[in-house]
Amino acid sequence: MNREPKIWRPNAVPQAEWNAKSRDEQISWWQNNSTTNERKANRSMFDVVEHFEQGTITLNECLNLIYKCANHEETPRFLTECQGEILNALRQQLLHFKGDDQQNWPRSYYIGLEAPWVSSEEVAASRNAEQQELWNGIAILKHHLENAS
Repeated sequence: MNREPKIWRPNAVPQAEWNAKSRDEQISWWQNNSTTNERKANRSMFDVVEHFEQGTITLNECLNLIYKCANHEETPRFLTECQGEILNALRQQLLHFKGDDQQNWPRSYYIGLEAPWVSSEEVAASRNAEQQELWNGIAILKHHLENAS
């Protein structure tokens, strides 16, 4: 029996309405309504800290997201205004990422399934881009911390 996996129903769509859609219509809904890239583009390091302070993410998740959204424009202000536990943890973690050799820097690992309509090439490209985003943020933060000292 070769059944295709179910497509997750978004909370915004009532169960009966979702069940009435064909598989292609469900896939199309997700493709047309995904806001992941938009949210990522508008995320700032200060937003990440706010989520940590609200308790919705752990310290390690906070640091990882800070790396992913670090940029040269926001980082100097962030390093000046961010205090306490997060800044201390950030400094400590960055001490372990020696030099510019990314072999010694953290890697992203993935657990779970990808959307069934996404090709393995698209998955690999997305994961590579996310890994590069992480490394770029580490490089930016290391640069600003080293020049601030």
